[in-house]
Amino acid sequence: MSPSHVSLSVGSPPQNVTMVLDTGSELSWLHCNTTQISQPRFDPNRSSSYSPINCSSPTCTTRTRDFSIPASCDSNNLCHAILSYADASSLEGNLASDTFYVGGSTMPGTVFGCMDSGYNSNSDEDSKTTGLMGMNRGSLSFVSQMDFPKFSYCISSTDFSGVLLLGDANFTWLVPLNYTPLIQISTPLPYFDRVAYTVQLEGIKVSEKVLPFPKSIFEPDHTGAGQTMVDSGTQFTFLLGPVYSALKTEFLNQTSGILRVLEDQNFVFQGAMDLCYRVPLSQTSLTQLPTVSLMFSGAEMTVSGDRLLYRVAGEVRENDSVYCFTFGNSDLLGIEAYIIGHHHQQNMWMEFDLEKSRIGLAHVRCDLAGQRFGFVRQSRHGIRQLQTGWADGPAYITQCPIKTGQSYVYNFTIVGQRGTLFWHAHISWLRSTVYGPLIILPKHNIPYPFAKPYKEVPIIFGEWFNADPEAIISQALQTGGGPNVSDAYTINGLPGPLYNCSAKDTFKLKVKPGRTYLLRLINAALNDELFFSIANHTLTVVEADAIYVKPFETETLLITPGQTTNVLLKTKPHFPNATFFMTARPYVTGLGTFDNSTVAGILEYQLPFQFYQHDYLDHKAFTF
Repeated sequence: MSPSHVSLSVGSPPQNVTMVLDTGSELSWLHCNTTQISQPRFDPNRSSSYSPINCSSPTCTTRTRDFSIPASCDSNNLCHAILSYADASSLEGNLASDTFYVGGSTMPGTVFGCMDSGYNSNSDEDSKTTGLMGMNRGSLSFVSQMDFPKFSYCISSTDFSGVLLLGDANFTWLVPLNYTPLIQISTPLPYFDRVAYTVQLEGIKVSEKVLPFPKSIFEPDHTGAGQTMVDSGTQFTFLLGPVYSALKTEFLNQTSGILRVLEDQNFVFQGAMDLCYRVPLSQTSLTQLPTVSLMFSGAEMTVSGDRLLYRVAGEVRENDSVYCFTFGNSDLLGIEAYIIGHHHQQNMWMEFDLEKSRIGLAHVRCDLAGQRFGFVRQSRHGIRQLQTGWADGPAYITQCPIKTGQSYVYNFTIVGQRGTLFWHAHISWLRSTVYGPLIILPKHNIPYPFAKPYKEVPIIFGEWFNADPEAIISQALQTGGGPNVSDAYTINGLPGPLYNCSAKDTFKLKVKPGRTYLLRLINAALNDELFFSIANHTLTVVEADAIYVKPFETETLLITPGQTTNVLLKTKPHFPNATFFMTARPYVTGLGTFDNSTVAGILEYQLPFQFYQHDYLDHKAFTF
């Protein structure tokens, strides 16, 4: 999984940006090169609150973690900065300030780097984000400028939303945290990063076997080399050579006969990970692996399952994929430190308590934690995103989560489309809970290619689960079986009279005799193809997925998940006080895979309303 991304807004008016959460960096920065169209960027020219920082500003002349040499002046007397990182990435641009909007907080005058050029060793990752959010203990870091005494994050191991929380985490559902103190050294040492989140690593065990290391091997020496840093901006975990070698040997011993080692001395993943395995392409899951636990003073971080092995994209040996051990050798990178990367922080609640100088740890399901905060995205089925693909809404592909209480503006232009589509939440099975119609009307004075209906009615088919849908799919993923089927189908959110529900709420469509109604049918069910019909009535299909079709008549209509169909319903000329079932159900012969139940609504004919005019119309009765 790539580094964790945070969605927020910057500038006046606000521009949506996505930033990498990095506890190992100080200065936050954004791409500001307005000529680079292929890359997400912040446009300072569109922000009235943007202010470049002058060379004479103390911000420009002070030495910091990211500016061990003070920034220089450019030709316009603006503060010019160059950043470089351990992976050889570099950036260049000016320091500036602007208003940042995070959650419900507005933070004017936040200092950041407005970068207009640079090189990133991971161009794919760089193309997905607008910048980086520096979160270490330096004076220019985001958390220092905001003066937050405490923050937490929880990184999901899948493409579900995680959590970034600025402030206290006082939640009844959060398990108690185990705390380990932050190590601080006041004396400047050449290899010790004094603004990093440094903890004391005390040992490592593989399954229940504690590796025999002397305590001194984990303590920084007189030069500062050997500190242990918690860094969400580094992907994997790196250990100093002697410790890595011992861990590698023990992991090899405990996986002997379980995994097939890649015998290729020339292959070293990311320059520091030389223990790799061959796994058949046909194998859908990894075998049972030992656990690796990092033992700190007062806390423990256990790494298990697929967090121990990482599939290397594009590496195939005959009929095998290549998986590498997710611990690497710091010596091969030229780094004199232990680094706990974000891959091993997945499904861990990480609390950084700056006031008490400690880090709290707890093993949690971060995807479920994110849902407790109501993180979600919206996707619109069928909208042609011409040059606005970023507004399409897929999870962790075009945007990061929208938190409860936050807003997010989708700005897209509809070209050459009209008809019925729909939108829904786009986080796993949360799409079964939040959805609605998206109706594109024809342009003014452009008629339908059929007679104008008397009334238009959206009808949405959905599914209802008594249990939490996310818990259902999570259980299925863990057991390898199919998920539990839904407890009911719904029509416009109502289950109808055929289910054993506490309330028999039923959708009723009241119609008048001899009228034509346009029914906008939408299948928002998760996985099931549904057959829809109205007893003793014929439907005329005129549109499918916002495209007009040659009209045809049918008594039963099949609608697949995500599909929309417009039909004309012409009511009988005389059916006073009559009611008819409208039903939807799948047609599946197998048991246990689909909800084979039927949802019903009511088509109800209204009695003609009699209106008596008692003046000059000579007491004649009219019906409407």
